[in-house]
Amino acid sequence: MAPALADPGAAALRRAGRVTVVMVAMNVVGHTLVDDPGFATFASFGSFALLGFADFAGPLAVRFLLGIGFAVSGGVLVAVGTLASGSVVWSAAVLVAVGFGVTFAGVFGGYAAAGGKGLILATVLAVMVPGGVADISGRVQGWLLAGLVGSVAMVLLWPERPRSRVRDELAELADSVAGLLEADGSGESGDLQAVAQRIGRVRAEMDSALTRPGGPRSRDRALHYILDELGRAVQFLRRIPAGAEPPSPGSSAEALDVSASLLRSSAEVLRSGASAAEVGMDAGVGHLVGIRAAEIDQLRRELDRDAGADRSATGALERMDALFPVRMITYLSLSVSANALVATGQPPGDTSFEFQSTAPSVKHGPRQVAHLVVATLRTHLRPRSRWFRNSLRVGVALALAAVVADLTEVDHSFWVVLGTLSVLRSSVMDTGASALQSIVGTLVGFLVATALMLLLGDNTAALWVALPVSVFAASYVPSVLGYLQGQAAFTVMVVVLFNLSEPVGWTLALIRVERVALGVAVSVLAAVLLWPRGLSHDLVAAVLDEYRKVAAYARAAIDTTVHRVDPRPDLSTLHHRALAAAAVAESEFGDLMNSRGAKRVLPGDWTRLVSRSHALFLAGDWMRRVEERQQVRAADTSRSAAVQRAAAALAGSLEPCFAPLGAELEVLDRVARGRAAHTTDPERFAALDLGARRQLTQAREALDRMLGDPSWRGELTLRQVMALLWALQWMQFVVDFAADARCDLEMAGDVVAASWWR
Repeated sequence: MAPALADPGAAALRRAGRVTVVMVAMNVVGHTLVDDPGFATFASFGSFALLGFADFAGPLAVRFLLGIGFAVSGGVLVAVGTLASGSVVWSAAVLVAVGFGVTFAGVFGGYAAAGGKGLILATVLAVMVPGGVADISGRVQGWLLAGLVGSVAMVLLWPERPRSRVRDELAELADSVAGLLEADGSGESGDLQAVAQRIGRVRAEMDSALTRPGGPRSRDRALHYILDELGRAVQFLRRIPAGAEPPSPGSSAEALDVSASLLRSSAEVLRSGASAAEVGMDAGVGHLVGIRAAEIDQLRRELDRDAGADRSATGALERMDALFPVRMITYLSLSVSANALVATGQPPGDTSFEFQSTAPSVKHGPRQVAHLVVATLRTHLRPRSRWFRNSLRVGVALALAAVVADLTEVDHSFWVVLGTLSVLRSSVMDTGASALQSIVGTLVGFLVATALMLLLGDNTAALWVALPVSVFAASYVPSVLGYLQGQAAFTVMVVVLFNLSEPVGWTLALIRVERVALGVAVSVLAAVLLWPRGLSHDLVAAVLDEYRKVAAYARAAIDTTVHRVDPRPDLSTLHHRALAAAAVAESEFGDLMNSRGAKRVLPGDWTRLVSRSHALFLAGDWMRRVEERQQVRAADTSRSAAVQRAAAALAGSLEPCFAPLGAELEVLDRVARGRAAHTTDPERFAALDLGARRQLTQAREALDRMLGDPSWRGELTLRQVMALLWALQWMQFVVDFAADARCDLEMAGDVVAASWWR
């Protein structure tokens, strides 16, 4: 039985078709019309670099402009590389500069990362294929022509639109969640479970459809956020107590209905790309924002009325229990609507509701973009950053390969550098794994190429027939079968390609085996010398740092709300530290997702692990806003004993509430540092979880007793009481968060414990 080829939407088939048509056409032009081997070589590899390596996505007009920019940039590098090719010193210097600079530019993601490998290929060819000033013209012309024709091909030849499929899936999912909301959150557990399972399936499809060179772009990130927000909305639906009284007459049902309507509008935007005005989204956003404000005003009026009538306000706790999940759902619905517009290339409109630091829906102007660029450089332009280390590895390894090729005086020395580039990855053992696959794949390709050359002999016509077949295989096989098979197909293609320029038969394949093996040795050496740690290991370490800093931010925000903290923590500093840690984690995540070879953990599992912290960010941002609106802390020393006990009980719950998450992070840290084997301890976690919930019960009882005495009105403002109510809800959320995140954190521990190099 033939193996199933994983090619959603025939993306690899489309790409291979484009590469084949353009690359064969460039060879025809180079060998017959221009009759210049240099022109043909650079036109051929320029086609493969643009259509096979970069493979830009986005709107068709953007793809064309990016292709032209790629061609011009590559042309400049071809000229510079050719000038430097006569000196090993200059060759090494150019390769270090280009290897580091182009790779590091990928830190900005998207298109910058997508084009990097192709630009490095242009430099490697120009530096390592002997040439002089007289050769610059033909080489640059070949590269530029390939860029122009390839840019047209990206637009006209079977362009794929993976986002369209994903948007349709998300639109249907948004409609499903809207249906649950229209039932006032009273849907059967089976309905909730069915939607939750569908979210998992959509996540897997997104991982496949949106995995392209350079990782997720801004629109792709918006799509990922929509999926996460819909998933969290379903989770909050589970928290709506069955038969619960609405926090105020009609407001809860109305909020859910308007949220459902907004989700359906978002679904229509995702399907058709309609504007917010066309689907009535602006009106829906305004209506929902108004309802949210009215809910809080109503709760405050009820508290005020209870105090004025000299009666207990203990019902406020039950009302907040019902209000909290509804309020989270309305927030998530608003955020989905903003991200739906971003995902379709539109401005997000009113985002005044935004709390979440990591939400991508705020449109950045030039000043904000400049600030983000500076912040990104500060984060990653240091040895601790994976982007810095990876970029330095690439530059040093390419230069070292060039020096080794010169010292050994090998023929076809550019294969040494290409061998280095083809297997060089971000970690020592990932490089080793790719090296083994590269050598085995090249040997297999060598055997196939030998048989092919013996069969075809000097028959040029037969070589021209074999060329499109080999090009198609080299473009298609890596995506659907794997890296090893791709290396074999690439070897066959290059043997055929160079036999058209310089008939040497099967010996070129043997040359490549020898030179690639030398390049592999160089790449492994460079990786060993420069920070030998694995991709998965560094991602887990980054996630660990992210969780700790985001949790510290959320805890401090709650802490400053419920009692006087002396000295008061600098929430702004904690916030920026958490954001920086989140940026590093997302960078590590993108690096791992773009790495080659089989992954022992599904991309969706990594996505969930990395994105979970966004919920803690929301807790911190929310309580920070609440804290900023308070004029006096709730636990002022002048307060009555009842108020003091309530605030102290809440403050005393902080440590137990964050303890389960802290314990899991501590275990993961010890495993990541190699100081302990990864062994789960469910009894300890259960004990910490039970202790946290008991402490919260005591805090709830203390708050209930405080509200049972109408005298609180003379000691606390309504804002301060609301702050205590919000703090109780968010601490409960943190405990539930730890329980939900435990499986993902254990998965991360299993990964780093399996082998230190991964």
